[in-house]
Amino acid sequence: MSRLLSSNLTYVYKVIVPGLGITALVAAGAISLGFGLGPFTFDMASAPLGVQLFVLMIVGVAVYQIRLCLALKRIEMDGRNLYVSNYRKQVVIPLREVATVTENRWVRMHPVTIHLLQTTEFGNSIVFVPDMSGTWLSFLPHPIVNELQQAIARAKGTPPD
Repeated sequence: MSRLLSSNLTYVYKVIVPGLGITALVAAGAISLGFGLGPFTFDMASAPLGVQLFVLMIVGVAVYQIRLCLALKRIEMDGRNLYVSNYRKQVVIPLREVATVTENRWVRMHPVTIHLLQTTEFGNSIVFVPDMSGTWLSFLPHPIVNELQQAIARAKGTPPD
């Protein structure tokens, strides 16, 4: 019996959030090209530096958000395998094929990256957002990282770190 490791909001993060990011990119592009939105029109080249930096910041955040969110996968795990889905296709990855597990605690949704020994249809690393309903403090590691590391060690027959 497999257990869901990724957040129930993964689909929202993967599909809806990038849509909002693309909307922000289009709006920033329209402003920077001087097309304007409604009665608001100006030439980006003659805009104050603060406005130019703001538009650049919107573009940077949107590109980062789109890149991160589109990479997210839905993850389930049983005692021997990871079941990885991009909502179109699912692959089974044996836990013994995992090299390491890392987490980015600087991003609010704490994306967890599973680094693989072999390349799969989804590449050599899998990124997912863990369930955030836990009560741990946001600057501490998510408990799923330790759980994954222990499951990987058991699958490989080695003692956990």
